Amino acid sequence: MRLPTLSRLACPACVRNGRIIAFDLDPMRLDERQAAGANAELTEGYLVCRSCRAAYPVLAGTAILPVDVKAHLATHGNVYRRLSIPDPRLARFLLGNAGDGTDFVPFDEVVGRYADLLPFDPARPARPMSSRDVRLDDALRAGGAVGPALEIGCGVGRGTFLLAARTGDAIGVDRSVARVRRARNVQTTDEFLLPVDETRRSETAIDLARLDRRDVDFLVADPDVLPFPDRSFATVIVRDGDGAGPFADAEVVRLEALRVAAPGALVLVEGKGAREGEARDFERVVVRGAVGVIGGIGSRGDASPGDRTAGGARVR
Repeated sequence: MRLPTLSRLACPACVRNGRIIAFDLDPMRLDERQAAGANAELTEGYLVCRSCRAAYPVLAGTAILPVDVKAHLATHGNVYRRLSIPDPRLARFLLGNAGDGTDFVPFDEVVGRYADLLPFDPARPARPMSSRDVRLDDALRAGGAVGPALEIGCGVGRGTFLLAARTGDAIGVDRSVARVRRARNVQTTDEFLLPVDETRRSETAIDLARLDRRDVDFLVADPDVLPFPDRSFATVIVRDGDGAGPFADAEVVRLEALRVAAPGALVLVEGKGAREGEARDFERVVVRGAVGVIGGIGSRGDASPGDRTAGGARVR
């Protein structure tokens, strides 16, 4: 996690109670760039709330920020039990609370979002970008997206990389630690292999240079209690669900997105497709002071008539 991101975070337990409280940092490991004076990353440590003193772990560069960390560990323990955790304090806390869990990423999901980055081969047809990501990129361009930006329901991270390319600064959040770790792996690895065709008999490296990997962070967090202060983002993307499934209350998630959106922010809410993986249009929410004005936005960002006020939006 980039150290500047720390200043943007707020304790989710306090956010749930209507308070915006920052963290103190208890670092265990920073990457080697710290010694060189560059923009360092926090690799391992704890984020400790300055008020309630709740401690949230950072593992392998990813902050774990659901409101109830122990409940999260109990239902995603299958991921944490496979990890190498160098610091003994962190290992005792994470593994001592890790249950079984069924959090995993279908490989087809990763292929579907990144196969267009495979190198060109005249013997095989080119893989197109996922239609979901094409629609997002079109809507970002049409809306004039700027940073800082947030994607709620980032999954394996491709949309967040698109956000970073368009805005220069993006954060992706998801409840699925398996998907967040996959996104983080794409961000930090020197080589990421995918099968060249459906037979999966051979693999080749995707072109990572086509992704903006420098200006990105990925966090594990609840979509309905985002660990950020009010008015934090100039662009907010709300997917129709995340790696844990559809949002239980999409309206609550949308209102939480409006809370963290700055006045004048571009907020895009993904619609529901008829089938899994089908392209969705985005509904645009224009944040104006204390209200959100909602209107339709299609794959090319064409605004539909008939704006209406988003009643109850907690944007101040």
